[in-house]
Amino acid sequence: HRLISGTAAVLKIDGRVFPGERRALLLQKLYDEAADEIMRERNEPPPTEEYCTEYDGNYNRTEITKSEKEEETTRELSEKYPLYASPVTSYWSFKVDQNQRGSICIPGLTTAVDLKNPFKRYSGFTKPISEVLDESSQ
Repeated sequence: HRLISGTAAVLKIDGRVFPGERRALLLQKLYDEAADEIMRERNEPPPTEEYCTEYDGNYNRTEITKSEKEEETTRELSEKYPLYASPVTSYWSFKVDQNQRGSICIPGLTTAVDLKNPFKRYSGFTKPISEVLDESSQ
C-alpha cells in the first residue's frame, strides 16, 4: 500500500490506483481494519471442549454437600474414638516407654547413648569390639 503524493493524491494497492485523497485514506483505513480483524480471528486460542470422564463423573462433583445426619455421625464417632488425642506411638517409642531405666533392650540393636535423640552419631560403631565390651562390663 502506497500513498503517492503529487497534484492529485492517489493510493496504489496491488497495482490498482485509487484517485482522491479522502477515498484513498478511507480505503486504507478499511483495509487496515479488515487486516486487523482477520489477524485477531486467526490468533484466537482454540475453544476448550468440555468433556466428562468417568473419574470426573464419579469423584469431582462440586454440588455434593454432606447431610446433617452424616456430619452428626462423624462428630459422634470422633468423640467416641479419639484418633488424634495422643501422639503417635512407634515401636521405638513404645520400647523406650516400656523400659524406664534408661537403656533400651531391642535384640540386635546397639544401645543409644541419648534416649531423646536415638539416631544421632554413636562413636561405639567405630570402637573395637573389645573396648565396647570392656565399657559395658564396668
